[in-house]
Amino acid sequence: MREAGEKLPRRVAVADSLMPFLGGDADVGDAEGLFDIVLSVPGEGQRLFALPRDDIDDVEYAIGLHASTLVRDGGTLQIGIGALSDALVQALLLRHQRNGDYRGIIAALGEGSGAFDEAARRGDLDAFARGLYGASEMVMDGFMHLRRGGILVREVFDDLALQCALDGGALRRTLREGDASVLREWRILPRRLDGESLQRLTDLGIFEAGTRVQGDSISLPDDRRIDNDLDAPAVRSELDTHLAGRRLRGGRYLQGGFCLGSSELYRWLSELDGEEFDGLDMCRISRVNRLQRGAEMLAAQQRHQARFFNTCMIATCLGAAASDALEDGRLVSGVGGQYNFVALGQQLDDARSILMLRASRKSGGQLSSNIRWNYGHTTIPRHLRDIYITEYGIADLRGKSDEQCVRAMLAICDTRFQPELVRQAIAARKLPVDFVVPESWKRNSPAELRRRLHAARQSGLLVDYPFGSDFSAVELKLLKALGWLKSRLAQPRRWPALAHAIAAPGAGDPEALRRMGLDRPRGLRERLSARLVTAALSRTR
Repeated sequence: MREAGEKLPRRVAVADSLMPFLGGDADVGDAEGLFDIVLSVPGEGQRLFALPRDDIDDVEYAIGLHASTLVRDGGTLQIGIGALSDALVQALLLRHQRNGDYRGIIAALGEGSGAFDEAARRGDLDAFARGLYGASEMVMDGFMHLRRGGILVREVFDDLALQCALDGGALRRTLREGDASVLREWRILPRRLDGESLQRLTDLGIFEAGTRVQGDSISLPDDRRIDNDLDAPAVRSELDTHLAGRRLRGGRYLQGGFCLGSSELYRWLSELDGEEFDGLDMCRISRVNRLQRGAEMLAAQQRHQARFFNTCMIATCLGAAASDALEDGRLVSGVGGQYNFVALGQQLDDARSILMLRASRKSGGQLSSNIRWNYGHTTIPRHLRDIYITEYGIADLRGKSDEQCVRAMLAICDTRFQPELVRQAIAARKLPVDFVVPESWKRNSPAELRRRLHAARQSGLLVDYPFGSDFSAVELKLLKALGWLKSRLAQPRRWPALAHAIAAPGAGDPEALRRMGLDRPRGLRERLSARLVTAALSRTR
């Protein structure tokens, strides 16, 4: 508004002692110069809004596992929030920490589908040696778990030549003997130092503070002098003794625009210090989800092998997606940065945009497919189509013809909806009239998915709450029971089953009924509710 010459509004800041203080662009320095009024929340502060952790079901785990095979070691990760992201994070942790078990789950999940071949072509299955860099609008719990788990460790620097050398494996974060020649070869060191280049190299930790350029010589802090000619082998050899063991500075492992998550996330952010604090760069959103003008090559190199994961509600067989609104115009959410990350996936040479969705949904007792032939609202147009993932697999649509896209989407569709989609595709002349659904696609069913994940579920590798829960043990029991009850109430023929449950509810659970306020029911309504909850607890025990 100032740049546009408009009158500035009154600017009010609220400071809360419980809110984690983060650096980068978020540090505005002299607050009095930016804000007209600064208010402080009195006492211990106002309790921060914390998101409860959701449980992860078979569908979400399957999607997360498929997604994890697309992530390349040494790459960049963007993820959102919710159970699908939690499933992806847990899959990445399993891949890194229990790789043998992870490969076993992937083999079972992709039974007969060539999962290992696909992972080798588009991603990876190995544990992380170089690690990942995070670049996401939202800093959420998943990044905390990946940092703790030793995965979020690839650091990026605001120097193109240095970043290329690090990504190419020519340099490491800690410099070694012989790196003076490597630094010169990659043009990180100029032939001759001047004041500007020395300051840049000192900020990066390559030179120690106190190093000075004095005419034709370089004065090191230990009072040694070397010639200011870094093309001379003897000078580089002497410089090596100064550089060996020095650790690069200014790297960051995570870039974000805002934070939202659990109370544990806020505690973790509050306790960051030293390199852990400096390595989290909080910046304006446009620095995260766009290529910065004038620094496009650096921004692209930092996002090496980027994988942008987002969710959508509906996808079409031709590759369009609806993520923020329904076809009658009702808004479900804001678009957020989804479009930006999808576009980045197309702009960067080695990046991919991945949209995740459940293959089907149930609403009002009616089952419907989330993969449609056409849909009356579009968030991501078909010309930006890239990769889609459902619980039944991965559809790679980039650069494919319409017929190839239709086949790929049918392969990850719930088998109950494949015949109608095939009929519509043939009518639109996108499939040949003699097209037959392959037998392997006909196994895309919830029962088959449960079978493939059963061993991993039973062994404790894929638990409902891998990162803990804010619910008590009693509340967790009730969540399952009430979920079961809700699903039964949504079924068209619900009354015979519910009548049977009321007549024979099974063994009671006094503690759970007390939590529901139904341990001493009054009146017919409460007595019926108590019997239904008891029946649900018995069936989900």
